[in-house]
Amino acid sequence: MGKTKKRNFVVILIIALFVGGWVGLLQNTLSAETLVVCSWGGAYSDAQRAALFKPFEEKTGIKIIDVAPTSTAKIKAMVTTGNIEWDVADVSAAYVILLQKQGLLEKIDYSGFDKKLFDEAVEGTFIPYAVGHSFYSTIMAYRTDVFSKERPRNWKDFWDVKRFPGPRCLMNGTFSGSLEFALMADGVPIDKLYPLDIARAYKKLTEIKPHVVKWWDAGAIPAQLLTDKEVVLTNSWHGRILKILEEGAPVAIEWNQGGLNSMYWGIPKGTKNYKNALKFIEFSIQAENQARWVNYYRGGIGPINKRAFSLIKPEILKNTPTAPENLKMQFLCNSEWWGENLERTTEYWHKWTVQK
Repeated sequence: MGKTKKRNFVVILIIALFVGGWVGLLQNTLSAETLVVCSWGGAYSDAQRAALFKPFEEKTGIKIIDVAPTSTAKIKAMVTTGNIEWDVADVSAAYVILLQKQGLLEKIDYSGFDKKLFDEAVEGTFIPYAVGHSFYSTIMAYRTDVFSKERPRNWKDFWDVKRFPGPRCLMNGTFSGSLEFALMADGVPIDKLYPLDIARAYKKLTEIKPHVVKWWDAGAIPAQLLTDKEVVLTNSWHGRILKILEEGAPVAIEWNQGGLNSMYWGIPKGTKNYKNALKFIEFSIQAENQARWVNYYRGGIGPINKRAFSLIKPEILKNTPTAPENLKMQFLCNSEWWGENLERTTEYWHKWTVQK
């Protein structure tokens, strides 16, 4: 009996040490510093992961868990219920204004930011409830094998189904550039777009509606439809078209009358990782990190840090939306107007889409 008890004690001790080891490991894992960053998925998030998330982890030891896609409705639900799943969210400027009005974002404490960043960043980067990190453009793209002799150069051409026949697609949703594109197709000068004449825009959209075979709601869709020749003309986020261009698709970007938008990092109100969120945001807008992101994404975004331009490869810089030759042909989305009118125009859009 003595030997049996001793053997049982040893077995119990081994089990206890084994279980205790796993519990300790689990506790260490759970207690390790983490940051949940919500972005947009696809090649865009891949570039962020390689150029921003991993280098930040290596520098700070803070593990980034990235999820997608960003949803303002999800942010509202999280803050309302107090169940904050995201620490940082990638949000366009207009939606920052909307979320701010609803009290859903933390105010940014800039006191710990490197002071040189305030000189290096473009105007409008540092706002009370979010920090700008990049620019992107919504542009027109088309098949070069279909329009080899005469190519569409503006939104009036996009609407001209006789000179430029073939199926089109446009982004689904009011904040997509479609209202601005429709107004320019109707003759409104690029520098006279705002405030948007909503009734006039929808009247023009109704003209093109029968020729739109897909109203896309994910960035990969227009690029894929264009590649497969299911459409010959589309609007698209320029980074998606750059990707299929590199893969050899017979397509082209038309920068003329493109819509330039700025993207921001916002912190959902109530996060328990506020300080680490600020650390990541500051890291993401430093010139070297901005340049690495642009280079990795092959020009799919434009930097907000002006010093980053000198660190970007010349062959990639020309593809960015903020390269001088591209920038001068575009309009800057009026985020203030959209922030004030987004809910109203979204309701209008839903009613219009179901009309025959």
